[in-house]
Amino acid sequence: MRIFKYLQLLSLLCLINSNSYSSPIAESTTLKILNFNTWFIPIKRKYAKQRRKMIGEFLLNQQYDMVFLQELFTYRVAKKLRKYLPRNYVARYPKTSRFRFNAGLFQLFKEMKILKTDFKHFGKLCGSGECLAKKGVYFLRVKTKEGIIIDVYNTHLEAHDRDFPIRKKQLILLKNFVDKNSGKGRYPVILAGDYNIHDKNPEQYNYLMDLLHEYKDVLKEATRNDPNKYPYTWDSRINQQAHYNPDKDSFESARLDYIFIKSGTESCVSLKSSQVVLNEKKVIKRFLGRRTREIYPSDHFGVEAEIKIYPCPAVIND
Repeated sequence: MRIFKYLQLLSLLCLINSNSYSSPIAESTTLKILNFNTWFIPIKRKYAKQRRKMIGEFLLNQQYDMVFLQELFTYRVAKKLRKYLPRNYVARYPKTSRFRFNAGLFQLFKEMKILKTDFKHFGKLCGSGECLAKKGVYFLRVKTKEGIIIDVYNTHLEAHDRDFPIRKKQLILLKNFVDKNSGKGRYPVILAGDYNIHDKNPEQYNYLMDLLHEYKDVLKEATRNDPNKYPYTWDSRINQQAHYNPDKDSFESARLDYIFIKSGTESCVSLKSSQVVLNEKKVIKRFLGRRTREIYPSDHFGVEAEIKIYPCPAVIND
């Protein structure tokens, strides 16, 4: 009798465990997302205090549902940004190294539960100074308050236009990592990060989109019918913090930062809007207020997207 009850309990636990991620998708939700390279490099943090305040106040005012940040290479700076947001945000920062700079990837989620995380290091796929940080791809599976499960990824690829051969290998690693965690296609997927690939460079952008052919480039989709709204996320012509190096780069302005979306079999995702943000400068005072300087929040601008996630319509077979 006891053995029978034990087997019943064991079967119940197995059933609960097997359905731990599953939930009926009975409603839709709209999510507001930000992707932004913060430029908090430890050895070159110009006007860090002022810029941190600009970014923190922007995050507080906008109340994004998901925030993907790059170049926060120390946990100390990440914690200072986190303090600007209320307690209904959950933060995740992969502590990837004790002896080098960390991956620099910081994620914030509003009223969501973290179900699973994983990190894939680029290893030796890096060049010179980039190897000082333990860069890679950070994966999180999150659950919204509506019960919708989403797989999200944040990354920061090799810098400079000339380093495309390294980025190609990093992109293959990223794609394999995504396939490993999200290959069954059950949940919608969001890819965000600084890809350092200019979409006006046909060789590089076509390679990227061939690899991610199932995904939508949200900013490209949002500006497809209006070329006058073509957005840059890095522009040395107007932002003095974006340093153009003709020996390493073939452009003075570019779109390097991306958000990609893909539907799952359980939930579908569609784009409502996307635009460039955090692209306004601010005048700060220097030397006891006798001098002023115009600064931007970073050397990059941010990418904002608003998406809708909803139950996929049933497929009817003839």
